[in-house]
Amino acid sequence: MIFKSPVDGISIDYAIYPAEKERHRILFLTGRAEYYRKYEDLFKLLNDRGASVYTIDHRGQGHSDRMLEDRQVGHVEKFSHYIDDAQFFLKKFVLKDKPDDSEIVSLSHSMGGAVSILLGMRYAYFDKMIFSSPMWGINTGKFGKRTAFFLSKVMCALGRGDDYVFGTGPYSFDAFEKNILTHSRKRFNKQEKYLKDNPDAVVGGPSFSWLYESLRLSQYLEKSNSTLNAKVLLLQAQKEKVVDNYAQDRIIKKFRNAHKVSIENGFHELLNESEPILSEALSEIYSFLEK
Repeated sequence: MIFKSPVDGISIDYAIYPAEKERHRILFLTGRAEYYRKYEDLFKLLNDRGASVYTIDHRGQGHSDRMLEDRQVGHVEKFSHYIDDAQFFLKKFVLKDKPDDSEIVSLSHSMGGAVSILLGMRYAYFDKMIFSSPMWGINTGKFGKRTAFFLSKVMCALGRGDDYVFGTGPYSFDAFEKNILTHSRKRFNKQEKYLKDNPDAVVGGPSFSWLYESLRLSQYLEKSNSTLNAKVLLLQAQKEKVVDNYAQDRIIKKFRNAHKVSIENGFHELLNESEPILSEALSEIYSFLEK
């Protein structure tokens, strides 16, 4: 199913996974370069727990429209466009006909956690918010954050914001042993097969515009005094190599009703991990929902 973005009218793919006896209504937001169908097994587990799941593919990825001719560039013009799309979906679909006894919950992974935290800061939609490896800061590797910010800003000013960030490019189907996202060979292979069978869903490296906008967001979150009124659960991957755990530690302290759980040996994709890592993450989510 699709809806038209309020920003520019592009098509945003979405889905609803209803629970038979709903007690929670979840807005699920994926990470960069992902697609919501990747998490259908998780959605079924949440349905069994009385949680209906409402989810989208962010603009520029999954089965939503792209903004560039090269479909594989992970691109966005303004990070606020992600937020505008998600808020529109939330108001038009998630909140529509909600049972009075069903609580509104945000569950988000990586970049989705950057989108949802801003939704939570700006609007009082959520009763509870769950963040899995949220992108509140980026691991920029050998460049360092200041260098990466300066470089991305210059490249955007030169009119090259649509280009791949240096050192990245189209998606590469690498061996499982090279991945830094999950310990689960089974889940890794399943996702690789999906992308081979659905090439239109493939996204490669980020654009300079995406990097610049994301680093600006990180700076805002570090400096902001805004808070979250919702109850918060942060699931942090102990062996994180994609986002910045130290930024998570600093930002989570700003919220008065927040709890952090460090998942031992977890890689970035905690919701796509092997046992017992996934089981621990799910146990924390289930317990948080029932509190």
